[in-house]
Amino acid sequence: MKRSACWLFATCLLMAPSAGATCDSPALATLASRFEPDREYRPELTACKAWPGRPGLTIFAIPYGDGGPWDEQYFDLHLVVADTKTQAVRSHGHFPKALVSDALTLHEVVIDTARYRLSASELAFGVVMSRRGSRSSTRSLALFLPQENRIGQVSEWISMGFHATDPAAGDCAAASRSAARTLRMLPTRSQGRFDIAVDEVLTDQGLAADCSEGEVTETRIGYTVKFDGTMYDVPDELGSW
Repeated sequence: MKRSACWLFATCLLMAPSAGATCDSPALATLASRFEPDREYRPELTACKAWPGRPGLTIFAIPYGDGGPWDEQYFDLHLVVADTKTQAVRSHGHFPKALVSDALTLHEVVIDTARYRLSASELAFGVVMSRRGSRSSTRSLALFLPQENRIGQVSEWISMGFHATDPAAGDCAAASRSAARTLRMLPTRSQGRFDIAVDEVLTDQGLAADCSEGEVTETRIGYTVKFDGTMYDVPDELGSW
């Protein structure tokens, strides 16, 4: 992973005590400007959350965007794990073009602190990006792991849910499809890290021409995602939209 040119500068600045790494304080904006002082960060998409699995630490997710065509924008993502009280940086990582906004507009970035324990000593966290369009929406998650002073991405993006409507059948008749997925860690291992189970509920619903609800069908599917030595390899069926 390529090291950000401002890494040492930002870390030295953030080692000094401050008001604390609270999500509702100006510290968030200060942190963003210190890591990429010459770039525009997106405060409406920035997120932070205390990490229950690592008491005393807070996770920050800071997207940076430099503009671009209205129908396609990519955002770099900077992740920081900092001491909640002093704001001293424990680890961080920079991920170019990690987030995308196109026909589905990037709506929200959320930090997921479910206990993604990859091994006895490794605890990952997730970043979820939500995107919306006129007839569809989707949520995708990737897992990230702090190791010493760096944060690395350890999974490809996984589509955690989507909803899509097709109104082509007539003025009222329509069909919709939605999926909801959850992750859970398994006791089995691949390349030294626990496997991940992905449980999916796929729902199809029709809407008749008289606007009454049509047939609803649910399909439950299970997947297993395994670590390949570098990343958790995500099947095409679970790939981010």
